[in-house]
Amino acid sequence: MKKQVRIILNILIWVFIVIAAAITIISLNTKEKGVSNFLGYIPLSIQSASMEPAIYTGDLIISKKSDTKTLKEGDIISFFSNENDKVVIITHRIQELKNNNGLASFVTKGDNNALSDEKEVAPGDIVSQYANITIPKAGYVLDFFKSKLGFSICIILPLFIIFIYQLVNFVLLLTRIKQNEVKVNNE
Repeated sequence: MKKQVRIILNILIWVFIVIAAAITIISLNTKEKGVSNFLGYIPLSIQSASMEPAIYTGDLIISKKSDTKTLKEGDIISFFSNENDKVVIITHRIQELKNNNGLASFVTKGDNNALSDEKEVAPGDIVSQYANITIPKAGYVLDFFKSKLGFSICIILPLFIIFIYQLVNFVLLLTRIKQNEVKVNNE
């Protein structure tokens, strides 16, 4: 029974390590344009109700890098915008494609907003295109993991506990080996 519990515990530890590594890779992966990117897909947490009912606040959406030349009216894109002297990523629907003397731009609007966005979006500001994958309320989880507290509680603390557990097992193993050596030498 003790052996089975130990095997199950070791399996759970390895599963946790794999999950922690995946979360770490997604959260801290090499960034393109300052945004985490995993195999061309970008997880984004929705911070406002501007796209409801299509996408709700707190949802995690999966978007993908795309060629801005293939975008069309109705596509949902995520793009950089300046708000209150801070660069944020906004996810809105393309309402209109514009071409001003050979320079493309996009007029966007949140589905839940009465008016179009004030500023047109330049192709260089587009981060990604919505891949029609939404995980309801998982954006809150991603935001927590990306915070210092969340990373510490969910990744560092469990890894520290696993380290201590393995260290105790190692010390117990050394103790058993020592005891066996003493028994062999006494015989």
